[in-house]
Amino acid sequence: MRQFLYRIFIIALVGALLQSCASSKKVSNQELQSSEPVLFIPVGVDSAIASNAAILADSSFVEWESEQEAELLKEKGTLLKSESDSLWSALELDQSKKDSTALTDSTAFISSFNQGAQQFIELQRVAAIQEPTTEEQDLYATLVDSATFYFEKALVVNPFDAQTRVILAQLYSIKAGRLNQNEEFEKSIEILEKLSRLEKGDPIILAILAENYFLLNKFSESALNYRKAADLLLETGMLSEKYFLEQQYTDQDSVDLFTYHYYEGQSYLKLFDEFGSKDAFLEAQKYANTEDFKDIVEGELRFIDWDEGNIKASYARDSLIQLVSLGDLQGALVGFESLLMSLRSQRAKDEIEWRAALLNYEMGESEKAAGILFTLYNRIQLQENGFAADTSYQQYLEDYGIITFNIGQDYLNQRRRRLALTYFLQSGQIKWKANARALLRVATLLQNNIEESLKYAILVENELQKLNIDEQKTLYQFLVNQYRRNGNMDLARRYYTLWSQLQ
Repeated sequence: MRQFLYRIFIIALVGALLQSCASSKKVSNQELQSSEPVLFIPVGVDSAIASNAAILADSSFVEWESEQEAELLKEKGTLLKSESDSLWSALELDQSKKDSTALTDSTAFISSFNQGAQQFIELQRVAAIQEPTTEEQDLYATLVDSATFYFEKALVVNPFDAQTRVILAQLYSIKAGRLNQNEEFEKSIEILEKLSRLEKGDPIILAILAENYFLLNKFSESALNYRKAADLLLETGMLSEKYFLEQQYTDQDSVDLFTYHYYEGQSYLKLFDEFGSKDAFLEAQKYANTEDFKDIVEGELRFIDWDEGNIKASYARDSLIQLVSLGDLQGALVGFESLLMSLRSQRAKDEIEWRAALLNYEMGESEKAAGILFTLYNRIQLQENGFAADTSYQQYLEDYGIITFNIGQDYLNQRRRRLALTYFLQSGQIKWKANARALLRVATLLQNNIEESLKYAILVENELQKLNIDEQKTLYQFLVNQYRRNGNMDLARRYYTLWSQLQ
């Protein structure tokens, strides 16, 4: 689940990147949250370059008409990324070796960018195939290489196009993720670090730099750059028309602020930093403008607080739960028993004991499981009605009731009535959703002791709604027989009437 969320947010982040480099135009929240994020590239001069015009010498610009034509070609290309995109090839950039005469070769720039855009369009088509054949996978790899080559070639011609530079940085980082090559992350980071110093007003560059550090397991640097991105967006967001008129950030800015702080928190989690992660998630919570975002943050805060800030234990717990889902019950059980020794809070210990009990039961150690749950049951604070005072503990009662009932049923099938009665009595004492069923078993087992059996039968009747129709019939028939046996014909007739109404 956590990895899935990471992929969803990174898609939104890349979408925001390409918009930021090209224009201030924003997409709707609905588009951002769709499974096929839209990466819109409008017509016009690169806004990042325009905002840093003082850095650029007049001799470094390509002709205005050519730049306009290049932007039109970018729009026609419509560089779409989807969750399945994985671009993994780029060439080494060496700005010091570039021939300065190439900077004015606008025709070459337009041609290279246009060819790269065409490769992206075809790449998008192949990437959308659900189950690609070997041939289609080979074609995809070829398109990746070709598209990357043309974009890199375009950047050689015009190294001042910030948009293209960021795309290439992303290509390096995705290549690294695909091939597990850390040196590609390093190349991506080198580009982004330089770009962040040139384009000081664009938080998206800092955010993608933070993402690259995260993927390289440099979590301190990742957290720092995500916070820088958020702080910069707080400043630049105030320049929007919406903020000027309403003193509020745009919907897009709110989503981005949420995203930056959320992944700042994820970075601190990887460092097992309780206070840093909690602070970042609380900041993210301020910008959570959907119920899904609010639930995500609350889940992360619960993760941190599960064992009073013992994040290592929280990760270990999740890993062991995953081990259970994979079917390694013995390995998970050993892990849970070991984890108990490192826990801080009683609540966390109670949960792990409960999980260990369930594993013992699944592995055929029913009575051992019941023993663990009995100890846990005696620690649980109960209300006057017998239910857990803390509702999160009620599941422990439910499982304890089920396990003791099933053990009783097993002994009853073996005709070992004393042991069966013992477990049914225990199950009936616990307030769980079917405790009346256990009490009914007790009543029928005690049928030779009329008074005692009637006492338990009346307890069952008080919780009649917990029985199905067949069990209700059994109860009424039992009451008819017992009252008849002790001479109370009025009550025997009453329960006979109730029994007949169910026929």
